[in-house]
Amino acid sequence: MKNFINVAATIAAVVSVASVATAQSVVPFANEFTVNGGNVVTSGSPLTGTIESISGATTNLSSGLPGAFTPGLYSIDFSTLTNYLSVKDSANTIVLEGQVNVAANLFVSATDPTFILTGNVIYTGGTWLDAIRIATAGAATGQVVTGEFGFTGLPSGRVGVDQVYLNASAVPEPGEWAAMGMLASGLGGLVIRARRRKLA
Repeated sequence: MKNFINVAATIAAVVSVASVATAQSVVPFANEFTVNGGNVVTSGSPLTGTIESISGATTNLSSGLPGAFTPGLYSIDFSTLTNYLSVKDSANTIVLEGQVNVAANLFVSATDPTFILTGNVIYTGGTWLDAIRIATAGAATGQVVTGEFGFTGLPSGRVGVDQVYLNASAVPEPGEWAAMGMLASGLGGLVIRARRRKLA
């Protein structure tokens, strides 16, 4: 009985770790400096102005990633009008695209284009989708891929985007979460019943 309890507890722990593992992310662009700041369109006036769009902000992806993410120059476009974000490689192929939910959008200077734009994105397409699913969930089984993004503005009178942050991870489908939850709770129940029997 003791062995059964230990095995059940071990499986429950594995399920818990598996759940956490699906939340890990791949970070294609971790505060990468842009090669070309692109064109940033603002609206309103500092300190309450906002960014309307970013086009052609080009950054260099260099290292530390799974092989599917080819090093090189990537161009990023974003519009608050459509809440659409896309990342294209040097051949103009869309590697990631999706719909954005903006969390912070603040334009703080008229002469020094300092700004911060951050949010969450649900990726709906791009050649990297399955690679991200494999890297973060272990298989390309159609899970939803989500992530966070951030852009900061250039200092010292330069124009455009200074730094780019972008990550992505596969999220288990509702059925998978439910199955894992049922398995964990079921194992928990088995452990409790086994302990009660042992005490009796």
